[in-house]
Amino acid sequence: MRKPIYVRPLTDEERAAVEAGLRSSDAFTLRRCQIVLASSRGKRAAQIAQDLSCDGDTVTKAINAFNERGLEALKQRSHAVHTPQAAFDAEAAERLKSIIHQSPRTFGKETK
Repeated sequence: MRKPIYVRPLTDEERAAVEAGLRSSDAFTLRRCQIVLASSRGKRAAQIAQDLSCDGDTVTKAINAFNERGLEALKQRSHAVHTPQAAFDAEAAERLKSIIHQSPRTFGKETK
């Protein structure tokens, strides 16, 4: 059996922010605040999941996120890829650089 996981002790500022988040119109923030508050009151992750009708992994992730990032964990983060990806390979980038400063008329585009 796994050792139970709980949120770390909340500061007064954090507790106020979490309680305010219970009135949030954002479902993600509301759910995270419910989880953090229940955990701070000593409820186990499995019981919180049952009470909120959500998956146990959801509760565990929320608790871990709060323990790592504090109040930032109450806001949903972007799912966008944060690693730089080149739109062109090196050869294509060089071709683009060679044409970028040319007149559109070179390519058959007329002026209006």
